[in-house]
This record gives sequence, C-alpha cells and structure tokens, in this order.
Amino acid sequence: MTDDDTDSTRIGIGALSMATGVPTETLRTWERRYGAPTAVRTEGGHRLYLASEIDRIRKASEAMSRGVRASHALRLGPAQLDQLLAEHSPRVPSPSGGTPPAADARPMSPEVASGASEWLAACRRFDRPALDARLVHELVRRGALDFMEGWLTPMLYAMGDAWARGELSEAQEHFGSEAVLAALSALWTRESSEGPRVAVLSTLPGEHHALGLHMAAVVAEQAGCRVVFLGRNTPLRSLVAAVRAVRPDYVVISVSAAMEAGDARVQLAALVAEVGEVSPVLVGGAGAPRGLASVVRFETLTALAAHFNAPSGA
Repeated sequence: MTDDDTDSTRIGIGALSMATGVPTETLRTWERRYGAPTAVRTEGGHRLYLASEIDRIRKASEAMSRGVRASHALRLGPAQLDQLLAEHSPRVPSPSGGTPPAADARPMSPEVASGASEWLAACRRFDRPALDARLVHELVRRGALDFMEGWLTPMLYAMGDAWARGELSEAQEHFGSEAVLAALSALWTRESSEGPRVAVLSTLPGEHHALGLHMAAVVAEQAGCRVVFLGRNTPLRSLVAAVRAVRPDYVVISVSAAMEAGDARVQLAALVAEVGEVSPVLVGGAGAPRGLASVVRFETLTALAAHFNAPSGA
C-alpha cells in the first residue's frame, strides 16, 4: 500500500478504535469537542475516517498520557505531535495506573522505604509468592485503611517512579500492579457486605486504570455498603442506567492521573446532570477535577471512609 492509498482509505470508528486503542465513545467525544478525528460522509450518510488519522490519534493519545491537554494535542498534525512528544517525557504514574485515590503521594518512612526496596526487587525477579507474602503481612499488621494509605500508596508511587527512571520494565511494573489488584479485589469481595446502603463504583469512559477504584471498594465494603462494582472504562450511558436501576446511596468514581482533565470534567458534569438527583457522586484520584458543582471530591481514603461513616443527613 502506498502513502497515497493510506491517505484515501476510509475506515469505520470501530476500526479506528481498534487501531489506536482509544474507546469509540472517547473518539466521538473528541470529534464533537475538538473536531478530531476528522470524519467524512459516504453517499449513504455514514461517517468514515481516513486511515491516515490512525497515526495522528495514536500520537495525540500518547501526548495526552504525558500530560498534554486534549484540546491542544488533537489540533496538531503528526509532525507537530512528533515534536511535542520529543519535548514531553513519559508521565508518572506507571502504565498500570498505580494511582491511589489520594491526591498526593505520602512521604515514605524509613521502614516503608526499606519495604519498597524489597518489593521492587521481587518485581524484577517476577517473584509472585514474595509479593503476595508482603501484601498479606502488611495488611494483617496494619489493618485495611492504614495498609492502603500508609504502605500501599507510597509503594505504588515508588513503582511508578522506578518505571519512569527505567529501573523497572513495563512488564515488571505490570506484574507488581497485578499482584496488588488481586489482593485488593480479594479483600473487598471476600467479605462482601449485604448492608442496607449501596455504593456503585466505576471509572469514566476512557479510563483504563482500576487500582484506585478497588481501594475505594475496600473502604465502601468496610463501611457496611453493598458494593456494585462496574470497573474500568464504563460507557456513560451504561453507568447512568445502572445508577437509575440500583438507586444507590453513593456513586463513587475513580480518576487516575492518566485521564485527560478536560474529558473527566465534561463526563462528570454529564453524569451529575443525569443522576445527581438520584445519588450523590463522590470522586477521588490523582486526576479528579476540582470545583465541580454537585460533586464531592475526596482527597484521601480516610476522607472517603469518613463520608461513608457520617450520620445520615450530615
């Protein structure tokens, strides 16, 4: 296929999504807000995209993962995006989205720093028994909340920093993150509450990281809530339908630092407009936007626990 063939080939949005790794709903949002990707109409009125958009959308998506705003990245051509990517180093947190629901990393005590060194060494060896043993040891020793805030949060940031410095490969970082994900999932599903209150937990469309959401699920379960866990990259229409069907006491959304801030703000505003009168919307994570009307932003897991444990009407 020649360059001219590539420039004239037209593909559907599903094919564009598969080729770029960007969800179709996110592509539609970008097109509506920023005019990219650019669609052309067939004689029958169907929307198609030039295959040449694949390269541009891939590069724009990579730029956004490094902290560039969508409104800027999506208005650039491939050559301009190449220059932009050369100027922006990869963004921490790590590729697995090791971003806890706390807004900022907590300083490491000497004890936690020593544990982090052992944890990273086990990741490099792909030593799952060692990772699992450390997780169980710290959980039993600290209790769930201090385990997540006092030990796991700085550990995840240490993993992200090690990956950014090239001290952990992406495979090693994913390996460690999967061990954490399994431990957190087991923690809230093993003792699933059947209490009178219900919490729906989800991420937004385009959000592919769920570690923070699993931490929030642990907090919700320990507060006596029945957890309805929708997971990552939930289409907005599906999230709205679930909230209307369940009518939960809380809707909890986790937003990682990898999520483009403008998209998160728009989607949260749309969510509140649809379900705000049904259930309060609580939002946390390193990428959680500030100053949104009718959204409760929690800075830490302790703050989320306090919200769950507050007397009714407080």
